[in-house]
Amino acid sequence: MNRLGEIIKEKGLKKGFVASEVRVSIPTLQRYIEGINYPNVKIAYKLSKLLNYSIEDIFFANNTIIVVNNNSSSYVK
Repeated sequence: MNRLGEIIKEKGLKKGFVASEVRVSIPTLQRYIEGINYPNVKIAYKLSKLLNYSIEDIFFANNTIIVVNNNSSSYVK
């Protein structure tokens, strides 16, 4: 759903480094990569700056919109 893992590999970065830079745990970063969870705006912004990609380019690949509420996540194409 997103390109986070692909971009991290493309940049030649280690997940531990990225997680440390944006101040999340490695398992949390892995959940972002797998699309299980999504970062809040502050973390998404930090990832965007670190990776030099827009938030849209990282998290909204293939014109996917993620709608999140308190109970669940829904995916709309």
